[in-house]
Amino acid sequence: MGAARSAAVDEPPETKQVDAIFADLAKPGSPGCALAVARNGKIIYEKGYGLANIEENVSITPRSVFDIGSTSKQFTASSILLLEKQGKLSVQR
Repeated sequence: MGAARSAAVDEPPETKQVDAIFADLAKPGSPGCALAVARNGKIIYEKGYGLANIEENVSITPRSVFDIGSTSKQFTASSILLLEKQGKLSVQR
């Protein structure tokens, strides 16, 4: 019990707010995500929520590895729109 209590004492107060945001992913059988919160270049909180593999009931942890697949497409699109907003490119012909 000492280790669990120590970990809870060391957690920043914002962790409850973060956990509340991801509460839906903590439901049994839910797909999820892994996250890390950094402050001043140091990770202050990391946690896995939900399942990495629903069929095999494998939980996500902060150390889970994910295949990127097509995930980068949304970041590319967002980057293009940000560059357009800054006047550095145009999406028009």
